[in-house]
Amino acid sequence: MPKFVIERDLPGAGSLSPEELRTISQKSNKVIADLGPEIHWLHSYVTDDKLYCCLLYTSPEPTRQAEISYAVFCLKKKEHKQGKQIVC
Repeated sequence: MPKFVIERDLPGAGSLSPEELRTISQKSNKVIADLGPEIHWLHSYVTDDKLYCCLLYTSPEPTRQAEISYAVFCLKKKEHKQGKQIVC
């Protein structure tokens, strides 16, 4: 099963309060839930200027991965953040 690491640029991420991080996480979790039940959040990491979210993709459909990549891209674009997706 493929794992995905989503890297999001977020200046000052390491200085955010727990409440601010929770709000960001809730938005991300909604996007993940909207993509379907085959995508599972594993864990996240916060650095000074970035957030990393690790996801597990459990569907046997290889074409679904393109939809995940596009949805993540749209989320980043909507939030005016730049980032990249790395397949583990």
